[in-house]
Amino acid sequence: MPLRLNKLCQIISIVMLCTALPINAMTKDELNDLDASNAQYSADKEQLKDWYEQLERNAQRVGYNHAFNRTMIEHEAQLKKRSQEYDRLLSFEHITSLIKTGVAAGMYLIGGIVDEIDSSTETINDRVILTHEKSYRIVKYPYLSASKPNWRDYLFFQQKLDLAPPPTSLLPRNEKERLIWKESVDKGWLRGEKAAHREIISRWQTLFADLRGMTRYWVAVETNQIKDATLSIQTQPLEYAKYENEEELRLNPTVIQINSQAAFNPNLSDWNAVITEPNSNARSDVRNSVIQGSLNIEELTDAQVIVETAEFSDMRNSINNTNVHK
Repeated sequence: MPLRLNKLCQIISIVMLCTALPINAMTKDELNDLDASNAQYSADKEQLKDWYEQLERNAQRVGYNHAFNRTMIEHEAQLKKRSQEYDRLLSFEHITSLIKTGVAAGMYLIGGIVDEIDSSTETINDRVILTHEKSYRIVKYPYLSASKPNWRDYLFFQQKLDLAPPPTSLLPRNEKERLIWKESVDKGWLRGEKAAHREIISRWQTLFADLRGMTRYWVAVETNQIKDATLSIQTQPLEYAKYENEEELRLNPTVIQINSQAAFNPNLSDWNAVITEPNSNARSDVRNSVIQGSLNIEELTDAQVIVETAEFSDMRNSINNTNVHK
């Protein structure tokens, strides 16, 4: 019986040896260094690799956040130096309707935004193609506000990034780790600067696109191509509310709301003809470049680029703002 048991154990050992997971071949240096502490060395090496990766991630995050924030602050500082100039050049004064009378006096009706699409082509089926010389789309409808839009709302950076330094336990401890930290900070810093520049360009594009879109809206209202929004105003003698620990009595509460939203007027015979100056090359080239993002930051903030859009300014100034809303 013991003999049979011994043979059975040998067979099991051979089977286990044959089915064991393959072991990666070691290098010559690894074989030379093989000793009783090899397993601990491998574990320490893997742990050190994880630490280096964590160090890189933290350094890149710190570099990115600080570069992004600093670039945006520097851009805002340049904007503030020319704030009076931009107050004049980037004004919403002529494309925002101020309600001057009644209980709603002092409120602003912010104009809608109309996009213009040139020469679009649409395939209906394999036998029909539909072309449009121009098409217009209301992408944002008018709304009420206690204040009018301002270029600062578009260009100033409000988002807060984490600028706190990482804890001491996540900072480099020796020369090799300091080198890893520095290289990773540089990578993160470069990414942060590029991201900030993209953000700045995007904000300028949105500002100019909204200025153009609001201008189109009010011109369309004046020519009766768009029916403007109408307001409803309801005033009650009083309003009483009771809460858990207090009561409130409001006298003459007034609800001001948009009763009917703006809409295109499809009746061509109702449209009014107005005389406008032809689009100048400066306006077309500069504004299109802004919308497409082909102007760099220096050009965008260059007064000459913005000033040389006389047609755009004339179009805004030609709107009879006093008649936009009654």
